[in-house]
This record gives sequence, C-alpha cells and structure tokens, in this order.
Amino acid sequence: MLCIQQQQSQGIVTTRVLQVLEALDRHSFDRVDLSNNIDSLYNKIFPSIAATKVGTDSIGIEQVKQFAKQDDPIIRLLCQWAVSDQRNGEHRALAAAQLLEKRQADLAALVENDSTITDDNDTDESTTISITQPLYQVTYSRCIILKAICFQLFVFQS
Repeated sequence: MLCIQQQQSQGIVTTRVLQVLEALDRHSFDRVDLSNNIDSLYNKIFPSIAATKVGTDSIGIEQVKQFAKQDDPIIRLLCQWAVSDQRNGEHRALAAAQLLEKRQADLAALVENDSTITDDNDTDESTTISITQPLYQVTYSRCIILKAICFQLFVFQS
C-alpha cells in the first residue's frame, strides 16, 4: 500500500513538473500584456497560497516550510531551466530569478502578516515568526553544486 502511494505521489510530482516546463516553454517572453506577463506565468507555476489558507487561521513558519518543501521540484526545475544549454534565450535566468524572488516574497509576506497579529505586549522572542534565511537556499545550493560537478566532469573528460 505504501509503495502504491509513493508511486502515485511521484507521478503527481512528475506531472506537475512537466506542466511547469510546458508553461515556461509556451510563455512568450518577447511580449508583455495583461494575459502574458511574469505574474500570469507565476500563477501557472506556483499554487495559490491564499487558496490553501482556510478562514482566519494563522499560517506558521512550519506550514510555510511545508509550502517550500512542496515547491522543491519546481525550484530545481527553474534553476535547471535557467542555465540549460538545451533551451534558447538569455532571458531564462532573469525570468527564473523573478519567479523565485516573487515566491520567496509571497511566503515571507505570509509569515510577516500572520506574525503581526500577535499581541504587542508579548516580548517572548520564541513566539516571533521570521524567516532568517531564504527558504530555498538549500535547493539553490544543491543546484549550483550539481551543475559545478557536472561541469568539472565535462572539463575533466575533455
């Protein structure tokens, strides 16, 4: 039963990654209008956070970390898409950076908005919610390291 659930989960992730890749490839980066801009692309790539927030329930740092964990395959795809030699266009790195920056800002704003609801007289620092490092720092680092390793192997074999 666990194996079937794991396979279904992997299938969902694979489908989602392919949908994002298709959205990136179909987007016309050479023109900008109401239906074709970085925000419309962002909405195709990342699930809405507001849709998952129920009522006035507060979203804590752990739930934001869960969003970041769910985003991990998409973040890795964006990093690879930005530097791939299999796709054309110098715009890819800039577009990926804008998309990643917007996602980071949206998640950080969500935590900041919910942390401002706390009582102003509460001075206990353990109740303060903050993001001390970028949520995707580990993913970025892994992508850079893997790309460097591949580059080194290519240079070594040449």
